[in-house]
Amino acid sequence: ANAHASYQTMLGLETLPLRMDRIISSVETIAKELSKQGLNINHPCLESHPHHERYKKDFSQGCGTLLTIYMGDKEKAFKFLDSSKLLTLTANIGDCRTLGLHMGSTIYQDFTTKEKEFLGITDGLIRISIGLETPQDIIDDLLNCFEASK
Repeated sequence: ANAHASYQTMLGLETLPLRMDRIISSVETIAKELSKQGLNINHPCLESHPHHERYKKDFSQGCGTLLTIYMGDKEKAFKFLDSSKLLTLTANIGDCRTLGLHMGSTIYQDFTTKEKEFLGITDGLIRISIGLETPQDIIDDLLNCFEASK
């Protein structure tokens, strides 16, 4: 690493708590609204999640930037991602931008079918890492993606 990269990292760390508070709040808002609109969302803030009570008890400050959307099959998942005007398609997490990824064909592509099954990585699974955009803008974009993938 060079001195400039170190400087930028230190500068970014100064605002990390503020950015994470915003993102964690957004994740819950987005997960709840998308679930209410009929998307198959996996996030422990949802009452239907098997670990919801544990989430409320142990993670009262939230639990990060991620949620997943189950689209049923790979074709619908790809249509969903391809329809977005907002998502950046990359394997990163915790970015200022909202990121989307089809996990089965990217970071888990070299795993066996049995390994993917054990990990819950299905052909229809999309991972979303929420960023700093306005939650309603993210919701609107993901709902448009959902409609386009039908």
